Amino acid sequence: MRSDGDDDVFIASGFNPSTNQSEFGIIRRSSDGSFSTLLDHNTIVSHPVFSGTTTFSFIDAIDVFENDVFFSGRVSTDNYLYRLGSSGTPQLIEQTGTSPRTFRNLRVLANGDVVMHGSGTSSVFNNPGFYKNSGGTNTTIANRNTAVPSGTGNFDIDSFQSSRGDIGKNGSILFHGNNGAGLSGVYSDRSGTLEKIFDTNDVMPGTGEQFLGFADTEIDNNVAYFAAATVNPSNNRIGFYSVDEAGNFDTLVNNETPYGDDQFLNFDTFSLAVNGDAAVFRAVTNNDPELVTYYKVGSTFGELARVGDVIDGRQISFLAGASAAEEGEFYISLRFTDNTLGTYRVAVSAVPEPASFALILLATGCVLTQRRHRKRQR
Repeated sequence: MRSDGDDDVFIASGFNPSTNQSEFGIIRRSSDGSFSTLLDHNTIVSHPVFSGTTTFSFIDAIDVFENDVFFSGRVSTDNYLYRLGSSGTPQLIEQTGTSPRTFRNLRVLANGDVVMHGSGTSSVFNNPGFYKNSGGTNTTIANRNTAVPSGTGNFDIDSFQSSRGDIGKNGSILFHGNNGAGLSGVYSDRSGTLEKIFDTNDVMPGTGEQFLGFADTEIDNNVAYFAAATVNPSNNRIGFYSVDEAGNFDTLVNNETPYGDDQFLNFDTFSLAVNGDAAVFRAVTNNDPELVTYYKVGSTFGELARVGDVIDGRQISFLAGASAAEEGEFYISLRFTDNTLGTYRVAVSAVPEPASFALILLATGCVLTQRRHRKRQR
């Protein structure tokens, strides 16, 4: 899901029992709450090989730039990069046949280049990684033929799984990579050249403890965020950390961070989302074993949602993912006890009451209401 000012653009899919087939499309939700379908599974494909009545078999990833929607569309077993403008007809951008079979993320830059994160294989492409498309041709940023900076050997194929990488709005990449021989680290091209930020040969600054492993990489304004743990078992130091372009290391939140009268204890390491000065993550505290979605703005922590909360008359049964929208806003996905799944746009600020969960998409209709945070802040 991507934001286009006050509008939201996302991929939707489902099963139509009347036609006995899966259906999907790219949907725009306008600021007035109305929905429009930009393209769907019946849209005719512009393709270098197939023509006529051929349609997309899948759509993997999208981004929005100046009202144009860029997306990856699959035809047969291969993906291609497309641009959808005001004409309503998707135009083929990538023509080399070297796109990943499965896109995880893509970002459109102001100069028209597209940075892509892909995984999987296709008939002509079996090297997942990060690529930049310029003028219809892909160049490699990092894949499993790339040498590990400040390490030995090349990155292994697992380095480019969907959970291991992020692309910033300016096109900089950040990912958690391995060399297949025990070395693990966090790497970025934010300086213009692929480089190591930290790896498991390094000591966490200010601790004297060697890094044990990394996860959950996020990059925002060229600040690298990631989950990390150290090898000191007596301290069990885990948390989310950041490193800016000058190399300054900071703790976003870890298991020594107080929250009210408690301390954060464990974290869901695939839950971090960062946007400007705000962050969202899932964690438990030492006096509350329930997994809760928290936010942080500056030094202020607050509770955003937990299982059992009621939104729009529905009770939350599961806390799903979060991702960045506009500055200081996040998309939050929740599952409810009536088996519906809702995605909301939430503004997170240092003074979060009252907070409005603005509904983006739900399987069934509902009436929007406001929900107030519990006042428990650091």
